[in-house]
Amino acid sequence: MITVEDNGVGLRPEANAKNGIGLSNLRARLETLYGTNQEMKITSGAAAGVVVRIETPWQEAPLEENTSAG
Repeated sequence: MITVEDNGVGLRPEANAKNGIGLSNLRARLETLYGTNQEMKITSGAAAGVVVRIETPWQEAPLEENTSAG
């Protein structure tokens, strides 16, 4: 899980933060990489600001063997 928070003014009611180009691209990439096994939520912070939470599956990368002679 990745969480990004700020303490700015927060989301404006008239702003449609979910349909911007950058967020649309991010959603498309998450969908391409993880299908339905991912989630991104954008919410207002408790007092102010915005919280973005992205959840993806955890998978450890295999260890690479050192094949160089030396």
